[in-house]
Amino acid sequence: MDPLHLRSAGTSLVISFDNGEAEVIHWGADLGPTLPDLAILTAPVPHSAIDARVPAGLLPQASSSWRGRPALRGHRITDDGSGLDFSSRLRATSLTAEGTSATIVQADTDTGISVASSLILHEGGLLELRHTVTNEGTFPIPG
Repeated sequence: MDPLHLRSAGTSLVISFDNGEAEVIHWGADLGPTLPDLAILTAPVPHSAIDARVPAGLLPQASSSWRGRPALRGHRITDDGSGLDFSSRLRATSLTAEGTSATIVQADTDTGISVASSLILHEGGLLELRHTVTNEGTFPIPG
C-alpha cells in the first residue's frame, strides 16, 4: 500500500504501511507535493532499546513492541468462560483519501476485530482522529 500524505496550511502528515500497520512517520512542516525517500523520515533504533524500532502506530499495540498501555484492551468470553483474543495484531486492509482527510481500515482476522480510523488534517496542523471498532468475531467482547 502506498504511503498516505495529507497536507494542509504548511503541515504534512505522512503515514507508512511498510510494516503492515498504519505508522505515523512525519507530522510537521510541509514536505511539498512530492514525498522524499521515506527512509530519511524513519527514526533509527536508539541505544538501550530493544533491537527493533517501535512504530508510532495510529493504535499502539503490544504486538508491535509497544510497552505502554495498548490502544485496544479487552478479551472475548467464550461459552465455557475462558478469555480469548486479548492482544490484537491490526494490519492495514484499506485506505481511502480525499483532500485533507482519509480513512484507514486495519483488521486482525485471527481476533475478529477491525478498526476504521478517520483522519482530518485541519488548518494549522491540527489532526482530528476518530476510531470505530467493529467486532467481527463469533463471541462478544465485554464492555
